[in-house]
Amino acid sequence: MIGVVLYIAISGWIYLDRHPATAPGHTAAPQPPLPLHPQAAANPPDGRQAPGQPQQSVAMLRVEPQPILPFALPRTYGVYAGTPSQLYELEALPIRVPDPRVLASAEITKPSRPPIPGDNLAFVVFRRDLVNSAPQTMTVRVVARVERTTKFVNGKPSVVPVEGVWRVRSRSYEFKVSPLEGRNEMIVVQPNPGFAFPPGRYALVLNGIGYDFTVAGTITAPEQCLEQVEIVSGSVLSECPKA
Repeated sequence: MIGVVLYIAISGWIYLDRHPATAPGHTAAPQPPLPLHPQAAANPPDGRQAPGQPQQSVAMLRVEPQPILPFALPRTYGVYAGTPSQLYELEALPIRVPDPRVLASAEITKPSRPPIPGDNLAFVVFRRDLVNSAPQTMTVRVVARVERTTKFVNGKPSVVPVEGVWRVRSRSYEFKVSPLEGRNEMIVVQPNPGFAFPPGRYALVLNGIGYDFTVAGTITAPEQCLEQVEIVSGSVLSECPKA
């Protein structure tokens, strides 16, 4: 009997040593599961940055879509108008473009370059100073032809046709500017799909300088025509009446 008692006591001590008791009402804390892939540990499911990892830039997470252009980008500095498969360099007007509050500019007697198609027209500005001063929007001003002038001779009006005279009007179109990734010296001005300039002469304005272009076609828009009346103090300009 003494041997049996000793056997039972020794067996109980061995069992308790191998299986420690757990306090009533508590369970052992589970071990955290190992990640299935190293990337899972670097980027937790809730989107927070893991400790010790470099912070990601917001610009890297929100990349703006790049404009799709139907023509090759220019290689030399300048201001360009682009149509599908072709690029046209624009010349500056011989006068500065006045403030939009001014109804019309001084006279322009230099004709525009040959007309370009107006469908799917976009603009590319390639200048060194755009790195630090790129605009958010750009305007295209109407350059209207002065069709006739009215003079008073001995108190009687005399209508005289005018040839080869244009003026920059306050009428304009405004467009948003799109940057090009990796090209800080270049911006794109792209009208909304389906937009087309009515035939006539225009100027893309940048820092008070107008870059001249003419859209091909028969001019029918009243905004492209001006008439003037000469008075003692100068000339009074108005839009031509609709035909």
